[in-house]
Amino acid sequence: MAESVSSEKSGSSQRLAQWGLVGAAVVAFVLLLLTDRTVLQSQRTSAVAASPVAPPALEGLPTPLQGLELPALPTTAEGEAVRKLSAQLTVTDAADQAQLLDRLVAASVNVNRLDLAAGFAHALAERDPAAMPRALSLYAQLAERAAELQLPAALVKAQNERGLALADVRLRAQPNDVDAQVTRALLHVHSGDPARIMSQGIQALAQIAADHPSHLGAGLALGRFSLQTGQLDRAQQRLTTVLQQHPGHAEASLLLSEVLIRQKKTRDARGVLEAALARTDDPMWKAKLQAALGQVGS
Repeated sequence: MAESVSSEKSGSSQRLAQWGLVGAAVVAFVLLLLTDRTVLQSQRTSAVAASPVAPPALEGLPTPLQGLELPALPTTAEGEAVRKLSAQLTVTDAADQAQLLDRLVAASVNVNRLDLAAGFAHALAERDPAAMPRALSLYAQLAERAAELQLPAALVKAQNERGLALADVRLRAQPNDVDAQVTRALLHVHSGDPARIMSQGIQALAQIAADHPSHLGAGLALGRFSLQTGQLDRAQQRLTTVLQQHPGHAEASLLLSEVLIRQKKTRDARGVLEAALARTDDPMWKAKLQAALGQVGS
């Protein structure tokens, strides 16, 4: 009898040991499975975090901007403002779109995106011809500052062609609009087409300046081109004429001061900048003039 009880106790102990081993194995398996899942989830999370997230594309683009590959807007409050305003174009009544487009032009200029500003202004001009001069001015600025803005060449070229098309529309309606004539000539200059740069660009500007000697845009453009091509004496002559007709003009003063500095006439350059500062109220141009003055020696 004692032997039987002892045998049962021994068998029970062995079974308990076996079940203990099985339980430990199950626990180990579950822990391993959870660990693998945690590692896999961590790897997936890291992969998602590492992959670049493209900013949302602009919605509701008007016709003058459709079909263009537009660079992403900056991920700032100003960039988000442009995105939100453009999205509103899709749900805004036609009667209210003009005001919204006007806000989009200003918001695009605020983020230094003249390609967008010109396109929105173009759309506004299609509704209201009185907005055409503003749109043409933005197209001209975009062409002149393309290198500084570092926009894709294909985008700048496409906007150049759209600006020329708008200038032609304007000049068919108002052939004597000298500002539109200057813009068209400037766009030809910056078209990248050698066949047009001289004949339809620079020569056209020279003719406009001859016919309208006091026109600011033509004189300023010719002075800038003379400076860019190293014709310093001609640049000084043209820009001096501009300042005689438009005393203290900030951009002309900056250009002339650069010409004078290259001619080793630093005292004259300082005088030009100081005269412009005394007449300029615009904060942006005042800052540029002060910066230039700070770089000029005594």
